Amino acid sequence: MNKKLTSIFAVIFVAAGLAACGRAVADQPGAPAGPETGGGNHEEARTGATVTNDAAMFRENFLGTGHWIGAATDNIVLEEDLLVEGDFWEKDEEANDHRRKIALYTQDADRNVLDRFSVTAPRVIVRSPNTVVAKGTIVGDIYVEANGFSLDDATVEGNIIFASQEYHDSANLADGHVRGDVTVQ
Repeated sequence: MNKKLTSIFAVIFVAAGLAACGRAVADQPGAPAGPETGGGNHEEARTGATVTNDAAMFRENFLGTGHWIGAATDNIVLEEDLLVEGDFWEKDEEANDHRRKIALYTQDADRNVLDRFSVTAPRVIVRSPNTVVAKGTIVGDIYVEANGFSLDDATVEGNIIFASQEYHDSANLADGHVRGDVTVQ
């Protein structure tokens, strides 16, 4: 009995340790989305992903000091605007293209989409170059103030407003659905 109890505590201890230190790295090929709970130094953190269903954590990730990717694990409702800003590079290597991803889905190890989610916000303001909204739905208007905005099998239930013709011309909306107007202001 004592051995069994010791084994149970060992499993709990190891699981707690992994939860405190581990994090999902969703940008690795084949890595399924999962909860992120750990930190690390700033440079290490930027190469990973924030994978969460917590609205405040999701919103905070897209400020200039978060990760290049933020992934939702459930529908998220924000009371404030979602601001997507900062310079991020694919694999955090400046020789690569700028890249930012709003991932609104979960996937399995073979990258098959399992579930899709929505983010509801008064406004989504995109200031990071090459930001992509992937596989879910944005409920609200999107204001684009950067080049290379795109939709990857995503839906926008609102308008997309580009701050300049240059930003509009560099965008790729062909792989998504916009249930509002697309304008340049």
